[in-house]
Amino acid sequence: LLFVVCCLLFVVCCLLFVVCKVFFLLFISKHKINGYSSCPLVTGYGKMVLAEFDYDNNFTPDPKLKQMLVFDSSKEHWRLWMLKKFGLPYLYWNKMLKGEDV
Repeated sequence: LLFVVCCLLFVVCCLLFVVCKVFFLLFISKHKINGYSSCPLVTGYGKMVLAEFDYDNNFTPDPKLKQMLVFDSSKEHWRLWMLKKFGLPYLYWNKMLKGEDV
């Protein structure tokens, strides 16, 4: 009986793997992923830098930051701190968790 249960679990796991792979190929792989990542680094009260990079560890600034009048995110700025303090939590809880584009 234990052998049968183990075999059934193995079959279910294999089916789940196939379903996940098909889902990835159909839906997720259509979007171009460049590996953009950003790490907010607080350097002091009211000051922050934003480490932005891609898969190849190249500095990749987000053009949307220019709308906040931040032209070089690798330098300390109070607007970046405001982004971390107020903007990023809002984006996370109200946009990203709902699957909306940010």
